[in-house]
Amino acid sequence: MKKIIFKIAFSRKVGSGHLYRSSNLAQLLKDRGVETILILEKKNKVPKNLKLKRAFDKVLFINNLKNIKDFIDKNNINNFLLDYPKSTINFQKKIQTMVNNFILYQDIPRLNSCNYLINHNYIRNAGKIYKKLSNKKTKFFLGTKNFLINFKKKNTIITKNDITVFFGGNISKTYLEKILNCLREFKIYSFKINIFVGFFDNNFSDIQKKYKELKIFFYKNSSQNFFWRKLSTSKIFIGAGGTTLIEAIYFNIPSIIISRSKNQINNCENFHKDRIINYVGSNISKKKISKKLKLLITNSTSCQILKKNMLKYKLEMLENNLPKKIFKILI
Repeated sequence: MKKIIFKIAFSRKVGSGHLYRSSNLAQLLKDRGVETILILEKKNKVPKNLKLKRAFDKVLFINNLKNIKDFIDKNNINNFLLDYPKSTINFQKKIQTMVNNFILYQDIPRLNSCNYLINHNYIRNAGKIYKKLSNKKTKFFLGTKNFLINFKKKNTIITKNDITVFFGGNISKTYLEKILNCLREFKIYSFKINIFVGFFDNNFSDIQKKYKELKIFFYKNSSQNFFWRKLSTSKIFIGAGGTTLIEAIYFNIPSIIISRSKNQINNCENFHKDRIINYVGSNISKKKISKKLKLLITNSTSCQILKKNMLKYKLEMLENNLPKKIFKILI
C-alpha cells in the first residue's frame, strides 16, 4: 500500500487554511487506496471538534525531526508532503533525505529543496521564478489549474440574496466589526449576511445584538461542503485573498477582497488587474468598500463582466487532475 505523511501548519496564528487544502488532497488520495497520515505538533492546540478521520487514516503528534524519521523508517514510508509556510530550506533538506518523494506546498515563491512543488496561487511568470529558486530536478504544479476543490453539488445552484463573509480561521472582533460598520453604513438590510468563523475564533453573539438591523447569521467550525454550498449561492463574497478568494472565483461569485497577509498579495493584485475581483487593499476603508458594494449591487453590467472573466479560471479548476498526478508519483 502507498503511504504518505502530511505535516501541516495549524494554529491560532496561522489559521486553518493549510489544513483544509491538504485535507482535500489527502481525502482524494485516501479514496484511491493511499494510507494518509497527518503529523501535527501539539495535541492541546487542536480543537476537539476538528474532524480529521475522513481525510486521514492516522493523526500523530510529533514535535521533532528525530521522532519523525524513526516513524518513517519503522513504517517504510516513502512520501512526505509539507504544508508549513515557515519551514526553512535546511528543514526541507532534512525531510528530503528521509523519503523518496518530498512534496512541498508553498504560497510565496521561496528558496526550496524538494522533489515536487505545489503553488496554486496566481503568480505571474511562476515557472521562471521557481526555476531560479529550486533544484534542477524539481517538478512543479503551479497556478490556479492546480487549485483543488472537492465540492459535490447535490442540487442546481440558485443564487440567493446573501453576502458571505469569511476572513480565515482567526479573525478578531475588532476586524469583523469594521466590516459590519461598512455594511451598516451602506444600509444593506435586504441581504442575509452569512459570517463564517473558524476554530480559533471567539463567541460573536454580542455582535448580532449590536448590529441587529442587519440580518447576520454566524457559522462556526462548519464543514467545507456546507461552507461551499453557502458560498456558491451567494450574490457577493467579502473576504481575504487566500484560498476562499479562489473558491469564490470557482463558484463565479463577485467579490470584495482585503489582503490580510503577504502570501495573499499575488492573488489580490493579479486577479484585480485581470478584472476578476474588486481589491480594496490591506486596510478596511468604508469609502472603498461602500463604493464596491454599490457597484456590485446596483450595476448588473459590472457583475456580468466579473463573472465572464472568472469563467476561464473556473474551467481550469474543473479540469484539475492534481490528485491523479500526485497519486502517480507516490511510491
